[in-house]
Amino acid sequence: MSTPSAVTQDLWLGTEQHGIFRSTDNEFTWTRQSPPATSFDPAHGIRDENIYGMTFDRNGNVLFGSQGGIWKSSKTGSGYTWTNVLTNHNTADGKGLGRDANGNLYYGHNYDPNDPTVVYRSTDDGNTWSAFDSGLPPSLETHRFVVNTTRSQAYAVIEDGSSNNGWPYCTTNPVQ
Repeated sequence: MSTPSAVTQDLWLGTEQHGIFRSTDNEFTWTRQSPPATSFDPAHGIRDENIYGMTFDRNGNVLFGSQGGIWKSSKTGSGYTWTNVLTNHNTADGKGLGRDANGNLYYGHNYDPNDPTVVYRSTDDGNTWSAFDSGLPPSLETHRFVVNTTRSQAYAVIEDGSSNNGWPYCTTNPVQ
């Protein structure tokens, strides 16, 4: 699945093992924009396997969730550099990333015994993140975020990975 940037109209694609790719010509060609995981120090470098969630901040910077947590792009000349803005010290894949109309970002990941937070939120374009899961049972997995702009509510698909049972949750307070 490719995701278009509202700022540049480029298409972005996350992969399971080869990082992030960008197309500037309607998917005719793709160029790798993140280094492959093997090109970094495995203990300290970018862990960009299993990219399932991707979104953009208000300035068009790409954010993606992976085994390493959340990575954010910065354009540097003709390429991009990546900063880990929320570290995952374990191996739980980042699953869902979403954005509401005000630019608030939401993130969820696979079950991680070291991180019981189900949903994180950033109100500053992904520079800082805090728990945003009041009312949700701990230690579940968040797979997808959708914002209903008419009702001003965010919806999340939450799953119990041990039983594969899932439920939709929505915010009770407006998100935009």
